[in-house]
Amino acid sequence: MAFQTYPRNAIKRRLLTHLFLTGGALALAPQAHANIAAEAEADTDAGTSSAEGAANGDTELVVVGRANERIGQVQEIPISITSLSGAKLEQQGITNIRELGNIVPNLFQPRTAVSYLNSSFFIRGVGETDAQGEPSVAVYVDGIYTPKNLGSQQELLDIERVEIFRGPQGQAFGHSAAGGAILITTNTPSETPVLKAQIGYGNYNDTRAGFAVSGPLATNVYGGLSASYHYRGGLDRNVTVGRDVNTIDYLAGRGKLRFTPTDKLDIIFTLAGVRDRSTARGVQNLLYNDQDAHNQIFPYNQYEQWSGNVEVKYEINDQLRLRSLTGLYGFNQTAFFDNTGDFYGRGSQLVRYEDRTWQQELQLIANLDKVDITTGLYAFREEWHTNRRANTATTPNTSNPASIGYLPVYSVIQQNTDNVALYGEAKVHPVEALTVTAGLRYNWERHSQQNSLSYLVAAAPYRSNIGNFLDVLYSDPKSQAWSVDKRKSWGTWSPKFAIDYRWTPGVLTYASYSQGTKSAGYDYRAQTPNAAGQTQASTPYNPERVTNYEVGIKTEWLNGRLRANLTGFYIDFKDVQITTTDPALSITRRFNAGQASTRGLEFEATAIPVDGLQFDFNASYLDARLDSFSGIETRTPYAANAYIPTAFVIRNSPFTGAKLPNAPEWQGRIASTWKLPVDLPGALVLQGDVNYQSSTYTDANNNFSAQLPAQTYVNAQVGYTTEDRHWTGTLSARNLANVRYAQGQGYTPDSAGLPVYRSTNYNDPRTVLFTITYRQ
Repeated sequence: MAFQTYPRNAIKRRLLTHLFLTGGALALAPQAHANIAAEAEADTDAGTSSAEGAANGDTELVVVGRANERIGQVQEIPISITSLSGAKLEQQGITNIRELGNIVPNLFQPRTAVSYLNSSFFIRGVGETDAQGEPSVAVYVDGIYTPKNLGSQQELLDIERVEIFRGPQGQAFGHSAAGGAILITTNTPSETPVLKAQIGYGNYNDTRAGFAVSGPLATNVYGGLSASYHYRGGLDRNVTVGRDVNTIDYLAGRGKLRFTPTDKLDIIFTLAGVRDRSTARGVQNLLYNDQDAHNQIFPYNQYEQWSGNVEVKYEINDQLRLRSLTGLYGFNQTAFFDNTGDFYGRGSQLVRYEDRTWQQELQLIANLDKVDITTGLYAFREEWHTNRRANTATTPNTSNPASIGYLPVYSVIQQNTDNVALYGEAKVHPVEALTVTAGLRYNWERHSQQNSLSYLVAAAPYRSNIGNFLDVLYSDPKSQAWSVDKRKSWGTWSPKFAIDYRWTPGVLTYASYSQGTKSAGYDYRAQTPNAAGQTQASTPYNPERVTNYEVGIKTEWLNGRLRANLTGFYIDFKDVQITTTDPALSITRRFNAGQASTRGLEFEATAIPVDGLQFDFNASYLDARLDSFSGIETRTPYAANAYIPTAFVIRNSPFTGAKLPNAPEWQGRIASTWKLPVDLPGALVLQGDVNYQSSTYTDANNNFSAQLPAQTYVNAQVGYTTEDRHWTGTLSARNLANVRYAQGQGYTPDSAGLPVYRSTNYNDPRTVLFTITYRQ
């Protein structure tokens, strides 16, 4: 059935004009903390020789590290940060951002999502469960802030570095972030010509191809171009419509033009785009004795994303630098989401999203005798438009087809966000070994909500049935149920204080206090055509405020052969933002849930016992709970039944003492990389890792159906690089044991507690990929 073109409000088309008007202004990417190791032109990751490779024009050649190579400048920074070079990512077999989970302590990522380009991040229990929500962990690509979990997934071909900052950010760069930040930096063209081409093939017809080329174009002019394509067949089958689901069909490209007219001025223009036709995630119904999808609605997806930015760096003198970034970002998505795995399509949604953002950042960086100062101005505008057709069920709690009814509705939502922030951070060095840091951010934001809800059936009681529900869902909207037009502004202050002391060249201790915020807004989930739905749409939620207390020690021993870092933290949340679903009523809402806290430990270590052999280890402990729930706690008790043999309770709301979602108590990873001591005209390298996470809940209601089991995954890779370093062949296997765990479960009971539908997704099965890479 063809998709209709939806009526929609006109979205202002001023953003391109902004780019031309401000593109010549000095502006800079959020890199006060970013590219730490890149500024030193040294690899921060033990076990790679990127710096050595760069001297020969091979910037991403992977060779297990040498003992006399410093583990990296990350050890000099008194904050919790993990830095991964492009070479390190390739060495570990990491090809997309969703695979960063477990490689970083206390970074959790759901292993499935409603669509391929959706990825959400939780650091120390701070995160955002809703795909439409603003991420608590800010994601940047070449300085461009990604405002939604939708579109945050990135494949990693032309990557210089990925940096993960744990804890609140915002006093030294970019958008405010309550939980942390992930900075993805792609390769910058320079005088050194670079050519990289890659092809790969694996099971499920996994086909990949890509290239990256850069180098000088003229005097003081450099260019770079990269593109990648990824296709994979379906991992699962929708047996009702006879088609595979969970496919990948991804195409991305990026171009860069760099101009350095003087040794003090550096200007970089970047354009990037993504086209994705991967199917939305197929949901399995556990009431069937298989892992197939059974919904009559095929999970369709069509997505386009683009971004452009102008980055300028200007060195005023030896002590002062100006940096700036002007950026545009946007995407369109049309998708049919299967939310329940229900054969009759209850809860399914046909949506059209359009997102347009503009951002401008100006920075002044001063490096004085005993003081380093970073100050900045950040401005951000987002225009977020939604058309949603929701197949809301009026009688969800029944298995009798004759009794199933729908109340299909159509919503038009326009949400605009304006954000302006001033920030500054000063690092004072009273003596060589001691640094005192103080920072402050003032953040002003204004949000508007224009939301109207209409019936898709002409007359009361506005119902359809299983015989015509698809035709009705595609039909034109009828009478309007309600509309709201609201706006509100907030202002917040976020301070930061830290002190660090270097006891020896290899031992650094620090303590810090920092605050961060997550933006306020209005609920975009209201789709009930009554007064309660209108109230839900018109009631704003406040900014989430996070205060992080942290102590840590970073050590390096044996001339770089051993690195060991330990961090302890306590986080206090106020006005926790939660999106949760009442399973009895199938109503989803977003609101401030109260106060929460997390506490935990993080350990990271790298060891090189002998040349050619490296071990990486990390482990984390986390206790994350809702300390006080500000709403009304409700629960429904059920007697034992044929499906569940003991009495049980379904919670319809969060509650005081609930565990925060997507916050496993334990996570850990051990990995080894070994350059085999064999007599070959090249390097043969083996890599393997084991990842573990304990059980966790996917929502704050903590129902048994939303509890993920503990999970263990084993990955392995073998690679051979020729002696001239031009060719590398790699065979990798992820989830080597081929275990499939239920992810993101749901349970909707009838009046007797029997499941009407019980849905889930599964992690990817074993995948094997053979890749050939050529570097010039």
